[in-house]
Amino acid sequence: MKAEKTIKICGKEVRMRYCLRTEILFERLANKEMSVFLPTPTLDKDKEGNIIYDKPKATSEDFLMLTFACILAAYQREDKEPPVSASDVLDDSSPDEVAALTGSTNELRMKWYELPGVIKPETEEKAEDGKKNA
Repeated sequence: MKAEKTIKICGKEVRMRYCLRTEILFERLANKEMSVFLPTPTLDKDKEGNIIYDKPKATSEDFLMLTFACILAAYQREDKEPPVSASDVLDDSSPDEVAALTGSTNELRMKWYELPGVIKPETEEKAEDGKKNA
């Protein structure tokens, strides 16, 4: 699934893309596995017997690295350099731009991982006589 978006940061239009390249770039940039964004099961269980999960171990730096990996992935796809550098993002972006970056990254990640047919269960409406509607 194509998960792409364009946002404005540091006064420039910047494309973002979430794909496998994004995750590989994150792992190279951060020297960490993508699993830092996932909750981890503990040995404890709640009152109903469900496994309790710890919060993901990702830091603010990890989230910013992932956002920059989205930017790099969009431009590497076409063998181009992005219009902003990591330093631009880290040093010159406003709090609103950082929020837009991280929000866009989360949005793109969710779009890329979407599994059609699994998320939305199929429902069948029946007519008054008990037969299925076509």
